[in-house]
Amino acid sequence: MMVLRNSLSIALVSFAMVTLSSNARPISYVGGTTLMQTNNWEKNRLHYHYTHDVNNSFGMVLEYEDDTNRQNLNGQWNHLLARSNTRTSQANLYLKSQLGIAKKGGRYAPNTEVGLAGDWETRKFFTSYAVTGRYANGIDDGSVHQKGRVGIAPYVAGYGELHTWLMLQLEHHPESFNDEEKVILTPLVRLFKGFYLVELGINNNGGPLLNWTARF
Repeated sequence: MMVLRNSLSIALVSFAMVTLSSNARPISYVGGTTLMQTNNWEKNRLHYHYTHDVNNSFGMVLEYEDDTNRQNLNGQWNHLLARSNTRTSQANLYLKSQLGIAKKGGRYAPNTEVGLAGDWETRKFFTSYAVTGRYANGIDDGSVHQKGRVGIAPYVAGYGELHTWLMLQLEHHPESFNDEEKVILTPLVRLFKGFYLVELGINNNGGPLLNWTARF
């Protein structure tokens, strides 16, 4: 567990100093690779994926969950179910599935996660919603988690410029043992430029959020 946490911390320090980035979508350009890290009240998560074609990406996910002392190592497949483009907006719907191993204490179990994620955005407004169900026999006997976001860009940046989004994130974890963690509200700032993205925020319980994405 200590090795996992140390490796995630090293990766965070290394990439937090990089320039900022573009959109954190689960499917990049064909042949592109993406490295993402999530750090919040719940978990530290490192995710790498390769985009095989316009509809599919494949990768690996490494997680340590602070609230449960659980570790996950999963293979992941992201699939674009639908996309709608207009002159002023884009909407996407993704199927996100994972299969791997969960570890908690001295117990190991197969881990399965399946989710739907959708987003709609213009150059000024952003909304997204994701619902995920997971199961790891004896460790997680079935749980459902939801996350939604709304955002606004205080200015419309041009190509190659620094883009800024002000966002509000709402999470719902009904199976949490801590009542204060069943519903989490997090105001955050998203900054991106080129192929790098950083998100900074703090939730209603005082927990920090620091996420980054780098595309190659």
